[in-house]
Amino acid sequence: MASVAPDVDGLGLIFGRDTYVRYHHVVAHNFLFISAVTLVSAAWIGFSPWGLGRVLASGLVHLLGDYWGSGQGWPLYLWEPFNDGFVLNPHAWDFNGPESKAIFFACVIASLFIARELHRTPFEAVVPPMDRALSDLAAWVPSRRCACGGAGIWLCQVCGLPLCRSHARSLGRFGLQCEACLSGSPGATLLESDGTNRRN
Repeated sequence: MASVAPDVDGLGLIFGRDTYVRYHHVVAHNFLFISAVTLVSAAWIGFSPWGLGRVLASGLVHLLGDYWGSGQGWPLYLWEPFNDGFVLNPHAWDFNGPESKAIFFACVIASLFIARELHRTPFEAVVPPMDRALSDLAAWVPSRRCACGGAGIWLCQVCGLPLCRSHARSLGRFGLQCEACLSGSPGATLLESDGTNRRN
């Protein structure tokens, strides 16, 4: 979330293109805003140097990406509101250029790998049940079967049973559960044959 926070100044588009052009890359694309986001994040992650360092790095990577990938003519006012000087990259590539597309697809592949191997997705902090469902889906292997014999592409988020599309029931907020847990009588044996480790 910290990596996309600077784009809050893009909401000026609601008030028209002139407002967008005037304030985008100005209000929130600066070191002060990124520092403020880092400090505010401590309310959720605590004052861990490692955690806060990653939040800060996420914001700085956003600025680096905009420096190279926003297209020609988009300056960054890094020292606002203390100094209205700006930096402008004369070698910036087009916003929809091949470099940007390559980075996008690399991020998608990295996200899929992280979801499958580390069981984490970008939805982890926002909608944890969706994070769990997507990471379970990414970690599916053909040997993981529902009790009915169908592909167990989902897992019950209460007891861990593999579930096919037909037997997955909503747990609310994108969460999934089995019929037994839905009826209030969990305890079925976990049918797990793929040997993977999952978050419980």
